[in-house]
Amino acid sequence: MIRTVIYTLIGLPLLVYAGYAVILGLFTFRRRPPLPRAERDSRLCVLCPARNEEAVIGALIDSLLAQNYPRDRFDVYVLPNHCTDRTEQIARARGARILPIDASVRTKGDVLRQAFERLRPAHYDAFVIFDADNIAHPDFLARINDALGAGFDVVQGYRDSKNPQDTWISGDSSIYYWLLNTFFYRARMNIGASSGLNGTGMAIGARALERVGYDVSSLTEDIEFSILCALRRVRIAFAQEAVFFDEQPLELAESFKQRKRWSVGCNQCLGRYGLSLLRGLLRPGRIACADALLVATAPTIQILLLAASLVMAADMTLGLYPDVLSGAFLIAFSLLSGLLSYLAQVCVALWVVAISRKSVRLYLLAAATFPLFLLTWLPVNLLALMCPHARWDPIRHGGTVRRGRLRRSLARVRVGRDRP
Repeated sequence: MIRTVIYTLIGLPLLVYAGYAVILGLFTFRRRPPLPRAERDSRLCVLCPARNEEAVIGALIDSLLAQNYPRDRFDVYVLPNHCTDRTEQIARARGARILPIDASVRTKGDVLRQAFERLRPAHYDAFVIFDADNIAHPDFLARINDALGAGFDVVQGYRDSKNPQDTWISGDSSIYYWLLNTFFYRARMNIGASSGLNGTGMAIGARALERVGYDVSSLTEDIEFSILCALRRVRIAFAQEAVFFDEQPLELAESFKQRKRWSVGCNQCLGRYGLSLLRGLLRPGRIACADALLVATAPTIQILLLAASLVMAADMTLGLYPDVLSGAFLIAFSLLSGLLSYLAQVCVALWVVAISRKSVRLYLLAAATFPLFLLTWLPVNLLALMCPHARWDPIRHGGTVRRGRLRRSLARVRVGRDRP
């Protein structure tokens, strides 16, 4: 009886969580007309927080100043903070404006808050945010402007990868973002729900800042602002034609550090807004609150899954299962289930690659290792739970992207052969 209660308490939340994610994800295949072209050109302010990014900041600025968007309708600001290299000098030489940030800032959210406070009197229609290692497709600002013109005050662009073929980590990180683009952001956009933010390649309108504010303090400012938007019923659009390229970590240690910060931030957001989001499930617009809970509880859910596995392993070890499920049969069943689960995840990864208009042949290794990549989230989330006082640290960017490959990617997106 006690074991039944334990399994129910652990298994029911996992079942609801997985069922909700899968069912809504299937709406990615629902047809939706593209956003109409905007009738006016919004006045945009592009913000690029940067901490020791001399290796990559120049390429980002070059891609921004080459936008197919009226040059007099947008400004590019680099926000150097805690820099000890030539980031500021390179940015200024490439044509960006410099907005120095106080040394007191601790997180990216602090940097953006300062920028919003100091630049809002300039009466920009929206602020577009990029990480320093990004490269924007030439039509990025135009497609973001289409979403703003359609009445959205917060917009997330399509996050592609600069270096998906460099290592298995960069390949699996790329598949992870393609999966989010397809089964989370696009699916929500297709049913008229809020799509969420993922930290870069996004736009926040001046009206959204007035309505929501920017009182964020967690290590995941994007998730926290998405939660605030859900609670204030501000819908986030997914502009899948607004493509940008992000540099993925090459090594497991760098990826581990990055994802630990995300998990700590999710735990911070869950503790801060969990009850408010639960209350929000009872009000109109509850899908956005449910999605915010889905994201914020992800580390907790994986720990819960680990707990369920440990309870089951203990039962197997102590022989608490019925005789029909004991011995060699139970071991064989467990091994077969694990193998089928692994193969299913590989198939999903290949499917995501295919529907993201990428070459399946080039990502066979990344797909084969994708289940291992997902498994590495477990120590990440355990460490985030045990050491919740992580700090924001920059991720090393080497600017190793091969220019020829990136030019081919840009060309394919432009002519529609590699469009998301």
